This record gives sequence, structure tokens and C-alpha cells, in this order.
Amino acid sequence: MAHNRRVWYFVVDHKGTPYKGLVADTVKISSESIVVDFRDAVHAKNSSILQGIVPAQLIVFTNKDAFDAKDPSPLDEESRIGEFGSSKKEALYVVIVREDSGIEPEPVKLEKLNFKLDQMTTNDPQLGEYFEVCGLDVAGLNEEPGNSCMLYCRQDTIDLIKALDDMKRGIRINGPPGVGKSTTSWYWMCRQVKKNAKSILWIHVAKRFTPRIVQLTPSGTYLFPPTVFPASVACTFVARSNMDIVVIDGVTDALEHRELEQAVFCFETKSHRQAVSIASMSIKSSTPDEDFYHISKFTALPWSLD
Repeated sequence: MAHNRRVWYFVVDHKGTPYKGLVADTVKISSESIVVDFRDAVHAKNSSILQGIVPAQLIVFTNKDAFDAKDPSPLDEESRIGEFGSSKKEALYVVIVREDSGIEPEPVKLEKLNFKLDQMTTNDPQLGEYFEVCGLDVAGLNEEPGNSCMLYCRQDTIDLIKALDDMKRGIRINGPPGVGKSTTSWYWMCRQVKKNAKSILWIHVAKRFTPRIVQLTPSGTYLFPPTVFPASVACTFVARSNMDIVVIDGVTDALEHRELEQAVFCFETKSHRQAVSIASMSIKSSTPDEDFYHISKFTALPWSLD
């Protein structure tokens, strides 16, 4: 039977050293909780110390012996906490994975794609006219290679482009499906690379558990291989990205999407970054520092006959 209890833990770096002097502590959670719930509770309790770190950058081991093992194996994110951390002696080890921790993801070999930005015109769309958007397969918005579409420019399209033009540190875009949020945003990103030499990290998560991650730069377009990364590694990679604009498209209520979105909006160590989130109407997320970072919002309107 589920019951609330105290769970002991240590927060340590990759060498097992207490992080910033933190000592053993407890959080009170349900015994039915899983590792992601425990991670969230630890992060919330230590948020002032863990600035610049998202919960998915925490890896949990059952105890010190498990952490010190020759081939250490952390708990899976969906594992139940059960009776783990029942005493200070058997405290869970919460290890921080971050840029300066010494824990690095496996080297990733990028695949250079044939998509070239000169395939797409980047003039301002005109109200009441159609404009072509190329590379929908590259963005994960269509499965057929070389796919493009003619998108009708309505007033809402003009308004979204202006909202993107005017954004400061970031913007959250939501609205009903099928109104052109993602396609218009992809067009705008391509225009930023072509006209302003910006670099873009585009992450599409709507139809796949493994994110489709594409890097758009003036020198070419690159695809990250569709490897199933542990959530902590994927979030660490995104949080440390040096791209000028980082976009996550297709955000849902799935835990993996929300944690990845948190990493996209991680500004503490990336002072120049802009962040964009595109989600369905029902998914509206925010963080306590939205106003501080001047995160704007845009709600796309449904199609009408007017």
C-alpha cells in the first residue's frame, strides 16, 4: 500500500564529492513515486543551489556502492522509489550531469543533409498570397524526402512572423493543430540562417519518442542520428548547445517533452541564446522567471472563412 515517507539522498558531482557542500538530506514523497518524481522533489528543494540545472540532468543511483561499482548502473527514470533511501547509510546518490561535470555523452557524428537554404525564398510573405516552404521532411513535419508545401498567408501568419521578429529571449507559441504554427516557424528559422547568418537547433518531438534534432547553419544542414539517448544526456546536450536559437516543436504533456523544453529554456550559461517552444492549444507551460527573461507568448488562431 502506498504511503508517504522520507527518502534520504546525497547530491554529488561525478567524483562523488558533495555538490557545493550539500550534506545528506531527505524529501518526503510517496513510496509509489518513480525516479522522475524523486528527481523533481530533490531539484525543487535545492533549486537555489542547482541554478542552471534541470531535473533531467540528475542521475540517481541506489546508494554509494552502486555509484562506486566498476560498471555503475543508475536507476531507470521509470523505476519505483519503493524503499530505496530508507536510511542515511543507504541514501540515494543523486549525481549531477552538466557541462563541467566530466560526464560526457558519447561523441555524435552528424549526417550532412542535401537540404540547402537557397531552395527556399525568404522574402516576407504577402497577405492573401501563397508562399512555398521547403524542407518539411528535414524539420520532421512530413516523412516524404524533399517535401514542400504552399502555405496560405493569412493575417495570423503575418502576426506570428512579427512575434518571432520581436521576441527578446524567447517565445512560447501555442494554438490548435493544423493552423501552420510549426511550418511558419520553420520558414522563419530558415530565413534567419539565410539572411542573418544565425545558427538554429531545431528539435521536433511531436510524432516520435526519440527527438529529431537538426542543426541549421550558414555552412550546411546536419541531422543528429536518431539514437535513443537517456533523457539526462539529451537534456544536457540541448542545455549546452551554442546555437543562436533553440527550438522545440510539438511539445506535449509527455515527461520527456517537458524536460527537454526546460533544457531549451535554460539561459543561465547561454547569455546569447533565444528559445522557442511550439505546442498544441492545451499545452501551456511557463517558469517562474518568464518575466525576468522577457519570454513572450503567441496564441495562433483557428482558420475562419472571414
